[in-house]
Amino acid sequence: MLAWTDIFLNGASGPAAKINRTATTPAAHWGQSGWCEMRDDESLTFTLTCPGEQTTDAQVLDIQARGNLPLMIGDDVLAEIKYEDLVESWETAVSLPAAELDAMTALAGQRLSLILENNLETEDLTDVVSDAAVLFLLAMRRFGVSEPHRIPACTVKWNGQEAIESVQMLA
Repeated sequence: MLAWTDIFLNGASGPAAKINRTATTPAAHWGQSGWCEMRDDESLTFTLTCPGEQTTDAQVLDIQARGNLPLMIGDDVLAEIKYEDLVESWETAVSLPAAELDAMTALAGQRLSLILENNLETEDLTDVVSDAAVLFLLAMRRFGVSEPHRIPACTVKWNGQEAIESVQMLA
């Protein structure tokens, strides 16, 4: 089950505006939607970033100080994932067989590609953050991270054309 305490949406001309919402999404949600249909020319690339302790962003530092995981979706959304929920979601991800892990990663990436391509501002941020968190955690597992507290400062880059993620470590 994924949950987060706060979601922040960065405006184009100002500081992040806090969206007061708490959401919980059961992990079973991910398999119920089926595959997203994408055209061959859809090759949206986006990033999910877990900032390191070297960041100067006050909101990220506050999230880290509470012991939670900050997750940036592109440059527009900053989500806070509670540590307890991160651990619970991690345990679910670790128990997935490789084929299911691959399928869920592709589904989350494709869904998020469509959302970000269409218009982030008109989408339900719960869906955006849920898909981003799933993609990020599954990428961490595929990258070889053994425990949730070992998630490094990194960026997960989604390649929509190839429907695959890559992980880049941050300094």
